Amino acid sequence: MKLTIDNERLRSLIPGIIHEVRGEASLYDKLSPWLESEYLWLESRFFDGYDPGEDIADLAERIIAHRAFARAIPSLDVTLSPAGFAVIDTEGRSPASKERVERLIKSLNDFVDENLVLLSNALLDDADWRKTMISRWWLSTCIPSLGDVAKYVANSGQSLMDVYHSCRNVAELFESDLGYRYIGDRLLANVHKATSPELSPTYYPLWERVHAATCRIVSDYMEHGRLFSPRDVWREASDLVRFIKASPDLALEWEAEMGEDFKVEPFVNNRKGGFFF
Repeated sequence: MKLTIDNERLRSLIPGIIHEVRGEASLYDKLSPWLESEYLWLESRFFDGYDPGEDIADLAERIIAHRAFARAIPSLDVTLSPAGFAVIDTEGRSPASKERVERLIKSLNDFVDENLVLLSNALLDDADWRKTMISRWWLSTCIPSLGDVAKYVANSGQSLMDVYHSCRNVAELFESDLGYRYIGDRLLANVHKATSPELSPTYYPLWERVHAATCRIVSDYMEHGRLFSPRDVWREASDLVRFIKASPDLALEWEAEMGEDFKVEPFVNNRKGGFFF
């Protein structure tokens, strides 16, 4: 992804900034180190060389600009002089209180989180993005959207991405156990890619059910601090296996991988005695 933000574009993304006077560094110059850092952050987590279309690029620039501004705020009015650090003169304006600055930073971070959800959903709908290497990471669980975990941010004290990683760790453990013991790793890998009925009418109904099961497991952990037990996995798996067996195409694939593990041998009494039959 190419970063195309200039000073004019930056001002359109962050309104309410007083224009520079002659000789003063532009807003872009002031934020340049943070802009570059946030660009690399977004690139490594979502794009990894992928060149997005106009709509996705617009979301990306909004995220980069607001993340950069939020992180730059604490040091924008501080300068290093020969005598040490000093606060830049406010030209008669009253300095903002700590509380107002904190509210501004929070509102910027909230805006970033809202747009990260939009970005993740837009990428999931992008056929070209789904072919990239980075998409494999996002599509390797049944909670590929940041929107699946956004509701946990408010009470966590963490950023959306930190919350997502916590939820994802639980989802990976649960789905790994689910695939290994009950569904089958190959079938689950196909299900992970079927995030809409248009992509796969065969696997999507199962994706919906695995997604719901994973969200329940994640919710227990995030809201009650309770990590799932083997009994929890079986409770979720039993309904999924019944659904698979009732779906002819899924049942064939499941039988090929997991049939032997679920095969029940009929009882035969080979022991001779008074009750031999």
